[in-house]
Amino acid sequence: MTGHDIRVRKRINHESILSGMSGTVVEKKEIRLHGRKVVYRASQPAANRGIVVLLHGYSFNSAIWDGSGVFSALNSVGLGAVAPDYPGFGESEEIQEFKVERGDLKASGAFIEEFSDALGLERYHLLGASMGGGMALLTALMHPHEVLSVVAAAPAWVKDREREMERIQCPVLLIWGSADSVVPLQDGVAYSRRIKGCKLEVIQGAGHPSYLDAPERFAEVLKGFYSTLVSRQKPTTE
Repeated sequence: MTGHDIRVRKRINHESILSGMSGTVVEKKEIRLHGRKVVYRASQPAANRGIVVLLHGYSFNSAIWDGSGVFSALNSVGLGAVAPDYPGFGESEEIQEFKVERGDLKASGAFIEEFSDALGLERYHLLGASMGGGMALLTALMHPHEVLSVVAAAPAWVKDREREMERIQCPVLLIWGSADSVVPLQDGVAYSRRIKGCKLEVIQGAGHPSYLDAPERFAEVLKGFYSTLVSRQKPTTE
């Protein structure tokens, strides 16, 4: 384990304690797709204003969202969240039909569609970071009628799809750390100019995992974005 991994794990453990203290309940569940196990985490507030599907980066799994306080931030504005371990990551078994490689996310849209169908989600918001951010943008292109909005934190491996981003119709928020040395901020500037109505939020001093480097600021940005989206919706209870 590298020094970077140790620091990240310490931050996750610290934020997990804070998440638990906030009263947010996150359950670990599983389903089967193509006969293989897919593990996911889920949290649902009493006021149901929609569901956000959370997509992790290449070096992580769904635990990162609970540990960074994102579940709590979403629940605070009435949004539920489901966060799968992408097949072949975390506790989910590899599924050949959905296999992704570094730089190749073509199969991810099909997984997100089948995963959401299995959970009975007809329309949903997407929030992803790095690899997951790239998946979120690609899914908005592939399945525009299902995706209500996209939040992408330093999305990776979508540079070759930049021109196509003009076709994205849903609200999009891009979040970037000003000190990101993995995916340059200039990519975010370029994408934000392509996507109609897109907002680019830069978190000063944060690196590539801005949700870990500046979790409180990241949560504030999320709550501001989603509060605006759900303000006209009437909450429902299960």
